[in-house]
Amino acid sequence: MAEEDIDGRHDMTGVERHHLVAALSYLGILVLVPLLFVDKDVPFVKFHAKQGLVILIGYVLAIIGVGFLPVIGDIFWVALGVASIAGLIQALQGKWWKIPLIGQLAEKFRI
Repeated sequence: MAEEDIDGRHDMTGVERHHLVAALSYLGILVLVPLLFVDKDVPFVKFHAKQGLVILIGYVLAIIGVGFLPVIGDIFWVALGVASIAGLIQALQGKWWKIPLIGQLAEKFRI
């Protein structure tokens, strides 16, 4: 049973406490908040921050590289947008969901 604080509410720990910070990872440049400032030692936050960082790098590459190509650029942008939204939802629900391909790339980062 969870501990209760003075007001009788449940003490939020672990994933419950950090899901909002983890969700910031999927909002573009806001990935820097969990990476640099908030709860960077919490595995749940670090997991989502690394995936968010890969997505941000993907957006930068899309702007520099394939963004000007009509069909390929559009597919790339849509795929990154879907990955961002899906990751955001999973983080808010407190789930450790590894985004296909992005999650594999994120595992290579040592933060």
